[in-house]
Amino acid sequence: MFDSTQAKKFRIAIIGGGVSGLTCACVLRHSKNVEIDVYEAAEEIAEVGAGVTVWPRTWKLLKSMGIEQDMVDVLKERPTDEPKLAFTFRKSDQKQGITFKRMISHGGVATFHRADVQQALLKNSPPFCKIHLSHRLSHYLEEDNSVKLFFLNGSTATCDLLIGADGIKSIVRQHLHAQPNNGITYTGTVAFRGLIPVENLPTTYNDSRQRDDPVIYCGDSKYIVRYPVSKGRLINVGAFCTRLSDVGKTFEGPTVREATQEELLEEFKGWEDEVINLLKCIEKPTCWAIQDIKPLKSYVSERVVVIGDAAHAMSPHFGIGAGQAMEDAYVLGGLLCKLTSDEEISSFLKIYDDIRRPFANRVLQNSRQQGLFYQFNMPGFRDLVGDTSPEHLATLGDILTRRWAFAWNETVENDRNKAISMLGSKYKL
Repeated sequence: MFDSTQAKKFRIAIIGGGVSGLTCACVLRHSKNVEIDVYEAAEEIAEVGAGVTVWPRTWKLLKSMGIEQDMVDVLKERPTDEPKLAFTFRKSDQKQGITFKRMISHGGVATFHRADVQQALLKNSPPFCKIHLSHRLSHYLEEDNSVKLFFLNGSTATCDLLIGADGIKSIVRQHLHAQPNNGITYTGTVAFRGLIPVENLPTTYNDSRQRDDPVIYCGDSKYIVRYPVSKGRLINVGAFCTRLSDVGKTFEGPTVREATQEELLEEFKGWEDEVINLLKCIEKPTCWAIQDIKPLKSYVSERVVVIGDAAHAMSPHFGIGAGQAMEDAYVLGGLLCKLTSDEEISSFLKIYDDIRRPFANRVLQNSRQQGLFYQFNMPGFRDLVGDTSPEHLATLGDILTRRWAFAWNETVENDRNKAISMLGSKYKL
């Protein structure tokens, strides 16, 4: 039944040329019965944002896809399975900062510039994947035997399966699930972001940390994350500021804007000198409104599926949004490689939804909570604002590590195998 040499060519349209869309194309590169068209709204394939953290569960996925070496080429060192520092946590909303946890994971965390990840994916896209630029989706019409696509430039296309990988403002999700504001929710947080040449920072710090060590500086309703990208030549910095009274409100103004160094420094007035000196190295910060979406009850219809941020846009506090997008593509692509009958599409998508949606929705919700822990805004931790009790800080450090442990103790391979097993049971593979 599953002889790919006898199968028809299935037309797969991917809306969005970001991490999730390109990963999906890469996963399908060994399939002999698909034609792939990627429709990108922009005039060129260019990622917005700077840093991407890849945890061991995602790294194993990249190895399985065969693109490990292209990723290694832009790292300072190759990831291993050995225990390694993932992040140092400091309490920094005071003049004398305190290191309260050094989080060790199996393999640590690999950190990339987003553009480097994108280029590796582009390099490994299959030759039968056509990329169409300046194609912003207007709407689609799902019919019994196909999906018709309509673009703002006036062009149209038809496919057998539509994959929405078009980000948090997804047009595909908007048509799949009509919701107020497309389900997008303001988390009450803004993030100031910037990149710093590593030579602009001190070589070492007073607790033996190196200047390219990943660090999370915690404090009252604010925190800062820093880690190296581009083979350690640059330090990516995100400085997060939360107003709990704004959670769930409609965000007024542009979601991304230019900011000033003075504005950034004012937000962290009174924090330890290490933080202030770090922020002084960001000459032209940008300010981003941090939004996520309400968990969806389904990622699929009969011929349409959403993946990545289109399905579960999450706050960046776990640093795993790109990894979750890749996992979506890996599980979905693994199923679609088995596709040989048009009638099977709906069942394949249902299996994908049953496997991925519960897990990704849980990560979405936990990621927002993780940010509250960093900022002492979870119940039981508000008193850390004025407390430097080693026992209380140690408890926080242990909680943060336990909540993050899935990123190195679990693997998406189990989910992919489960999905294919469900497929085998249904179709007697």
